[in-house]
Order: sequence, then C-alpha cells, then structure tokens
Amino acid sequence: MSKKASFSQKGGDSREGDHGDLAGKHTDDFKRPSSHGNRAARRNTSSAKSALGSQIWSAVQLCHSFWAAHFDSEPRVGIHRRTVSQALEPGKPALLVRIGRRTETGLHHCFGGHRIGITGRVVLDKGEVKGIRDVTSFNIRIAREKKGAAQKVMPVLFESGKLLNTLLISPPQCGKTTLLRDMARSISYGSEWSSSRKVGIVDERSELAGCLQGVPQRDVGPRTDVLDACPKAAGMMMLIRSMSPDVLIVDEIGRPEDGDAVWEAIHAGVSVICSAHGADVTEVAERPMLGKLIRQGAFSRYIVLSRTKGVGTIQAIYDQGLKPLKKEQVV
Repeated sequence: MSKKASFSQKGGDSREGDHGDLAGKHTDDFKRPSSHGNRAARRNTSSAKSALGSQIWSAVQLCHSFWAAHFDSEPRVGIHRRTVSQALEPGKPALLVRIGRRTETGLHHCFGGHRIGITGRVVLDKGEVKGIRDVTSFNIRIAREKKGAAQKVMPVLFESGKLLNTLLISPPQCGKTTLLRDMARSISYGSEWSSSRKVGIVDERSELAGCLQGVPQRDVGPRTDVLDACPKAAGMMMLIRSMSPDVLIVDEIGRPEDGDAVWEAIHAGVSVICSAHGADVTEVAERPMLGKLIRQGAFSRYIVLSRTKGVGTIQAIYDQGLKPLKKEQVV
C-alpha cells in the first residue's frame, strides 16, 4: 500500500490519492501501422516505440520525484533509461517485458519490491506465455512500508500465548500486503503479546520482503527467513523442512496446491498467516480451495479489510465459527 500519483501520457497531469500506483494510460497514439511491408510504416513504428520509451522513462522519473516528496529516502526502482531504450529497439519481439518466474503474472518486479504492470499483445509458445509486445498501457506501483500497521490486529492473533492461524481477506488495493508484512515484522521482533518467534515468508511475487539478490529490502524482522520468487506451495514445504519456523506467512493463496500446503503446515505444528482476494468471508468461501479450508476449520481468525474509511480499514474480524469479535476484543 502506498500513495498514488496518476500519470497521463497525453495531458501529463498528476493526481494524488492513496494507493501505490503510477498509471500510464493507454497508448492509442502508438498503435502499429497495418502496412507491415512499408518502410515508412516501420520508421513510424520505431518512432512510436521511442516515444513510448520516453513516456515510460518520464513515469519512472515521476515515481522518484513523488517518492522523494513524500518519504525520507529515495526509491530503488530498478529500471533505467538505457534499459527502456534497449527494450524498445526496432525488431525486438517483446516490448519491455520478457516473461519468466518474476513476470508471469503480467508484472515486472523491480528492486525494492516496486512493480510495473504491463498489458499488450501476449506472445505464446505452445500455449505458454513468453512475452508481451505492442504494449498498450503500464502501471507503476511503488511499494510502501508502514511500520505499526498491524498494531491494532496483533492482540486478536494470540490466544493463551498461541499464535492463531489467520486468513486476511481483502479486495485489491486495500493494504493487505502492507498489513501482512508488518505482521511478520511484529511477530519476528516480539511484542507485548508474545515473545519473538521464527518467521518464514514465501514471497512468490517479491512483494512482502522486496528482496534484492536474496536480501530483504523491507524490514520483516530479525528472525525471518525469506524464500524469494518461490512458488507458495513448494516454498512452504521447503521452509518447514529446512528452517523450522514457528509461523509461515504467505500472500494471496488461491491454487489447490496452496490449500494442500496450508493444511500440511497446520498439521505440522506451524502457525499460518496468509491472505486471499475477496470482499468478505462469504465471497471467499465460494472458491473451492478456500471454501474447503474454511469448512475444515483451518483458520481461527479472519480479518477483512476495505477502503470504507481509507486504505487499510479493518472492516471486520471473525473467529473460527465466522462469528464477529466484539469491539472490546478488537481494541
């Protein structure tokens, strides 16, 4: 979760909001000409790519300016003018994005946990996504760390000294990753509710810890081990076998194998805190894997976020039986 500046390619105007997106809107002016064999058309395409590269670079510069104006340190956005210009050279099949483990969701991950979302024409090879060309829009998302974000929910995560298995439910852009990161930090450092515990994070999309060459760029605590860019299901099993964590933290579970891994971890004596996209518990329970975990009683706490009073609003907290906790229990 972070602040928002909106970047318009045509008007260049910016608007401040409350989420970490810097959105470059559709580049309709840069569509590929239909006459592929025409030399002038190829020149126009090359010129359009250069123009788009300038737009992307301007957006990156705006990211830096915006960050410096609102925070104490400079962002470490891992994209540079040379990178942009090389990616936009004529004849290159993929524009800016080469699909791999770190970009397979349509996001290009930068140093420090920053991300650039890209849309356009998808390049397929035997049914697998290999790249994106003819880029039509991009969305630069600045990662933000907010220490203390988890302070209000920490008391309800413990019962008789035991850390309860918790599912964090939230629609997009409501601050669930920021909250999950601060939960990891608080549990790792220890607090008035519990002593320090060993934390394992499976950071498949490099968002929670924002690792750079394996080293977390965000403060996730001194007793926290991170598996960066690792599939969630495999990562949970790897951490249990190799690092003996007290708690596993995973962002956005959804696949059947994720649910199996969560169930295995819970029955291996490890507490699990994870998140899922959804507006409320009822909606999440309609999804096959999550519904199965809920019916099996895998989680003892459900925390629902919204934006009704701003990003990070705690809409409701439920117990294992899906009964809302009383207000005095939450405060």
